[in-house]
Amino acid sequence: MKIKVLIPCLFLLISLITCKRKPQVIDTTHDPEYPIKINLIKAMTNQKDIKLSDIADSIVYIPLEYVKDNPVGVILDFKYFSNNIFIEVGGSDGGFLRFDGKGKFLNKIGTKGRGPGEYPGGSFFSVIDNPERFYILCNFVPRSLLEFDYNGNFLTKVLTANPSVGKFEAISSDRFLFLSSSDTSFHYMANLKNRSNKSLMIIDYPFFSNPEFKNLQQFRYGGAGSGQYYDRCPLFYDGNSSDTIYSIRNDSIYSRYIIDKGNEGAPFEKLYSLSNPPERYKYLSPFSFNETPHDVFLMAIFKGDYLFLFNYNKASQSVSSMKTPYFVPDIDHIRQPATVYPKFENDIDGGISLSPGKPNREGDVWTYKYDALYFKNQLTKEHFLNSKALYPEKKAALIKLVDSLMDFDNPIIMVVYLKRK
Repeated sequence: MKIKVLIPCLFLLISLITCKRKPQVIDTTHDPEYPIKINLIKAMTNQKDIKLSDIADSIVYIPLEYVKDNPVGVILDFKYFSNNIFIEVGGSDGGFLRFDGKGKFLNKIGTKGRGPGEYPGGSFFSVIDNPERFYILCNFVPRSLLEFDYNGNFLTKVLTANPSVGKFEAISSDRFLFLSSSDTSFHYMANLKNRSNKSLMIIDYPFFSNPEFKNLQQFRYGGAGSGQYYDRCPLFYDGNSSDTIYSIRNDSIYSRYIIDKGNEGAPFEKLYSLSNPPERYKYLSPFSFNETPHDVFLMAIFKGDYLFLFNYNKASQSVSSMKTPYFVPDIDHIRQPATVYPKFENDIDGGISLSPGKPNREGDVWTYKYDALYFKNQLTKEHFLNSKALYPEKKAALIKLVDSLMDFDNPIIMVVYLKRK
């Protein structure tokens, strides 16, 4: 939701509220190694192509089983977790479904509705494995956090979240991270809570602590960016600036990475301007972050002309980048539009080249979802004639899979196993 906020009134309200909270304390002593600074300007001068075989060992394709009573149309969100695939399906018949690691349908989770233990469309979900629990944050007021087992049975309502909260992450059955949406009445970017709804640590909006904040007459806030995990802990950042990547350890939030944009970063007032497209896109503007056992990857728009995929190698502490021209895809005429992001050439089986994917909790697996028709249209005979594969037998198996697909089969989940430490 895009909003306009009048600063004088908001600033007074925030001052009254925040004075009642305990001061924000960010743990910077958790590990002397952190925070690590990643120099994007230096990376821009070191162009380097990274192939998929440089960072990954193998690929698995999982066609999801068709079940008449639980059709899979548009997948809004999905997670590959402990040999389970959890998906959120859109539409009036949608909801949360669970498949096993081979794509076999297992069960539906909960029921859509507004009654006790039910959830509406557009709700968020998170999963843990010890114990096996599935959490749904309801997309209506009151924002109930519901707890289910893997078999889809409703267990209890854990707590009621702030009405203006955005996404959330379940860290354990007793620790939950709530992140801000674009609605600044939430008053902070991140709030780590326990099962009793007690705040353990809060991170304020970064721009509220900047003295230039008082000079802004209006602003647009994009909320907190997340959806990424590493070493079983969530990674999150300010969705506008992406200056600092935060993580959690022992009930403490700490600065894990500092993103150095040099002189190419947007001025403060441009980061939060009301223009559309955002004025920060005219500068060096990161918009996604991903960490693996060996690398850190960061995607950014530069001056509205290029997309950069930045790489920080942990072992060598070196930085590099790949780039492509930036353009907005035709989303009105393409069922599954694909922006031309910088990608790793898939030289393992000669399949679709990839940008960083949705990680598992450990950060050593990336997952992707593809409609069957889109998958077939990408992997044509011409594509396979021109692609190279280190493992011809894997390429042959992929061609056989593509030939077996019907246009409107259920989606395919692609799992890429990254190289471990």
